[in-house]
Amino acid sequence: MRKLLTIKLLSFIFLFQIYPQNKKISYNEKIAFESAVELYVDEKYEFAQEQFRDFVFIYKDSVLTTTAYEYLAKTYIKLQFFEYAIKSYLKLIQLNMQLEHGLKFRFDLARLYLITGQPNHAKKLWQQIIQINPQSPLAHKSRLQLKLLLILRE
Repeated sequence: MRKLLTIKLLSFIFLFQIYPQNKKISYNEKIAFESAVELYVDEKYEFAQEQFRDFVFIYKDSVLTTTAYEYLAKTYIKLQFFEYAIKSYLKLIQLNMQLEHGLKFRFDLARLYLITGQPNHAKKLWQQIIQINPQSPLAHKSRLQLKLLLILRE
């Protein structure tokens, strides 16, 4: 019951405070998204990844698609399907190029590249973050990551 309330609360906050009100969400779309989130919260990652993958395929133009891709990437990480997680983050960056979320997704992808032994790809993403918005908190974190990477390579 508590998990269901958490899902409903997250959905309410997400739907009514983050995204524009002029975009309508169908009942089927809302149910599909919520059931995928519920599977994720219940740590049923194999089923959750199937639901999120289906969601982003069926509801390509939904206001929930970005969040579904983010959950999909996190689900792939939980399942240690890192290549699929990388592809999901690349799609998130493509969908959110001009938004602040795009910086967050670049930063998350850079960390994933580092985990998978691809520090040069991580370095490029951190440099992009700094170039796009040098004053952002993520740019500051990116500078720290670049310094740490330099220290580790010595």
